[in-house]
Amino acid sequence: MKKKFNNQYLWVAFYALLVILSGILCVFTFTHFDQVWTKIVDFFNIFMPIFYGMAIAYLVYPLVKKVEFIFKKKVFGKLRDEAKRHTLSRVCSVISVYLCLLIALLVFCIWMLPHIIESCMEFWQMFSNYIELRKNDLLAQAEKAGEFAEVLTMIVKVFISTLENLYQQALDFLPNMSNLASKLINFVTNFFLGIVLSIYFLLAKEKLHAQIRKFLQSCFDGKKYSWITQSARLANDNFGAYIKGQIADTLIIGFCSYVGFFLIGDVPYFPLVSLIFGLSSLIPFIGSYIGLLLGVLIVFLVEPSPGFVMLALTLMIVNSVFIYPRLIRVNVDTSTMFMFAAIVIMTGLIGFWGLVIGVPVFVILYTLLHSVVDRRLQQKGLSSNLSDYYGTEIGKKLFDEREEHRTRIKRRNVKKQKKREQEKEAFAEAKQETASEKEAPADESVNPPEKDSAAEERVSQ
Repeated sequence: MKKKFNNQYLWVAFYALLVILSGILCVFTFTHFDQVWTKIVDFFNIFMPIFYGMAIAYLVYPLVKKVEFIFKKKVFGKLRDEAKRHTLSRVCSVISVYLCLLIALLVFCIWMLPHIIESCMEFWQMFSNYIELRKNDLLAQAEKAGEFAEVLTMIVKVFISTLENLYQQALDFLPNMSNLASKLINFVTNFFLGIVLSIYFLLAKEKLHAQIRKFLQSCFDGKKYSWITQSARLANDNFGAYIKGQIADTLIIGFCSYVGFFLIGDVPYFPLVSLIFGLSSLIPFIGSYIGLLLGVLIVFLVEPSPGFVMLALTLMIVNSVFIYPRLIRVNVDTSTMFMFAAIVIMTGLIGFWGLVIGVPVFVILYTLLHSVVDRRLQQKGLSSNLSDYYGTEIGKKLFDEREEHRTRIKRRNVKKQKKREQEKEAFAEAKQETASEKEAPADESVNPPEKDSAAEERVSQ
């Protein structure tokens, strides 16, 4: 009598083998972490042009969308074939946007970049001399302070020693940059390939979007697919909008500071100072203060300039009041301490880039966690309103007042947005009416009314 083979033991053996192999892989990874990490980095470096292309296409698409709308309405509006009009508008918009960006990049490289490099090199070479000069001046001023001379002298020595230590650390770091040229060449190559791929991504956006949707719906059921699309939409509304706003704010502040410091005339190394101002605006909340502190330090070491301080403070106020709130809008109500904690934690985890992406990443995680908590509470039949979980009546009252204030602000913003949209629609209708009135006499002159043939015969007789 033949014994039947039980497949259950085969699956048990298979899972046991997987567990053993996973354990061996974990032990090997921990014992040879440097080699494994190097292989992982080399593997992902192969796909860097694709990542660059996706990032460039994502950042450039809002400009392409606006220019494409103009082409559809103004240039190719008379075409009846919708597909042909869409294709021509997309191609022309991509070409126009990339040409404008190329011209802006050439202007930056020809006009601004040489001055920035020259000022950086000159300041770096003269840094030790500037420190020694300011050290003597500050010590001389501290000795004239009378009773506070010893305290001021000690503060000056600590300040100068800190600057000298930073300078020495920078000098120690420079020999490690011997492979900077090869890295720069590799970056330029990958970036150029990324630009080419971004053009393809923009031209084939609808097709790629349909393929991704098809793949996701084939792999996940309805609930998981809706959760993935909702998370992607949330990431786009917060992370994408935040990064685009930060980049726009950096370009605006950098350009305005460059032009402003150039017009003042007495700001030493103004290209370097404007570069620091622009890059520091990438850091939320504290970036403007860091840029101001570094700029004041550079100007103070070389030659104090009161006009620099006035213009820098003006730029900070204008940016914080008018520019930054209009460019960067987070769609989740969070406190300032939450934002600051996000910056501190993400900086400790991933360094400098934590300053840039810490806030949007934490906003996305906060929103996802908030939705999960509300769903679990609803499943248990509990309230999801935060005011119900306050332990005191004062806390509930303060929370309700804050919520009412936020609701009023949201309603006011919605009314303003509707009013702007109505004004735009009214302006477009008035513009269309004036254009039609101008075209009416021209049409009559091109196509004059037909005369009666009988009247013409009587006139000829």
